[in-house]
Amino acid sequence: MEWDTYITVLMQLGLTQNQAKIYLTLHQKGVSTVNQIAKSSSIGREEIYRSIPKLQQIGLIESIIEKPSRFKATPLKTAIRTLLQTRKEEYLKIEEKANELLSSALQQNQQPTEQEQNQNLVLFSGKERLMKLSTDLLKNTKSSLEVICTFPKLLGWIQTHQKIIEQLLEREISVRFIVEAKEDSDCKQVAKILELLTKKKAFQYKTAPDIKACLALYDDTQITISSQPKTPAYKSEVYWSANPSLIELGRAYFEALWKPKKLH
Repeated sequence: MEWDTYITVLMQLGLTQNQAKIYLTLHQKGVSTVNQIAKSSSIGREEIYRSIPKLQQIGLIESIIEKPSRFKATPLKTAIRTLLQTRKEEYLKIEEKANELLSSALQQNQQPTEQEQNQNLVLFSGKERLMKLSTDLLKNTKSSLEVICTFPKLLGWIQTHQKIIEQLLEREISVRFIVEAKEDSDCKQVAKILELLTKKKAFQYKTAPDIKACLALYDDTQITISSQPKTPAYKSEVYWSANPSLIELGRAYFEALWKPKKLH
């Protein structure tokens, strides 16, 4: 590998051009003084003195205490691993900050304005926005949660929010589910979760033969309606509303399905 290529790689890993040259000079020449490094690298002594503390700090060079001071490079393999680890840690910090920013932005975008609250429906789309919407609604539920859901929609939704639902039940908030009556591997997986939830006295669920609409009622004050009931969770748009008329329609549909004579 050519000298310039080594410098390019080290710069991509976070070093400046001069830091890369100083490290490579020491790696090539062995133990050297500042004057020797300057002569071999064609870098001014002042710049070398400025760069050495940083290179020592990140563990790429070591100093030998004598007069004049001499320096040696750590093995290239060690240096690369050190720089890679530093780069990973920096990336994780950036990712964390970016996620915080994204979460904040999504939360601001998803909070219905007063004008939106006076409208009949607000449309939400995109996996992140939909997950945040349902999470916020569940966490703010105070008295009751009623859900009508097909199995394709319920599978991902209940897996995502099982812990929050369990927390609602621990607070003895009434939770009722109406789900499809079908038999396949996904349905069995959901059925296991539902059976686990039935151990909580505040939870009830029933099955219906063919569900035409997926909706959720939160405290009878907010409703969400999926635009495509048969698609997996978060794969279609969801309508949110606090409109009393729509909530009453959702309530009527839920109670009609909940009655024993309507169920198989």
